Amino acid sequence: MRYFRWVSTNPGTTRAELSAAYESTLVQAFQPGGTWVDPRSACFERGHGAYVMTAWNPGFDRPTATENAAANLRMHIELEIAGYEVWPCDGASPDGTFAEPGFLVWGMPRAEALEVARRYRQFAIYEYDEGGVRSVIPC
Repeated sequence: MRYFRWVSTNPGTTRAELSAAYESTLVQAFQPGGTWVDPRSACFERGHGAYVMTAWNPGFDRPTATENAAANLRMHIELEIAGYEVWPCDGASPDGTFAEPGFLVWGMPRAEALEVARRYRQFAIYEYDEGGVRSVIPC
C-alpha cells in the first residue's frame, strides 16, 4: 500500500462540505498482480460492481493516523473473514492535500456494505456498478 499523507480536516467541516468532498474524491485500487487501476475500469472489465469503503475518519471525528490505521485493519480482517475479495485502494482529494486508504470490495450485497460502513460510523461509501459508474451512497 502507498504512503499516505494524512491531513486532518477542519473541525468545523459541515456535512455539505463532506458530501462535496466525497463527490470529488479520486479513487485508485491496487489489483492483484501489482498495478493501480481506476475502479471504474476494473468494474467495467469484470462486468461486476463493487464498493469502496474505509474505516478512517468516522463521522466528524478525526482520530490519529494510528487509530485510523487500526480501525482500517479491523475492517479489512472483517471483510476477508466474510469471504469477500478485497483490494486495497486510495481515496484522495483532487489537489492532493488529503488522502486515506480503504478497500474495493467485490461481491458484497449493498445492504451488507452499508451495515459494515455504519458500524465503522462512515457517512457514505462508493458504489460502482458493472459498467463502472460511481455513486456516493449515504450510510
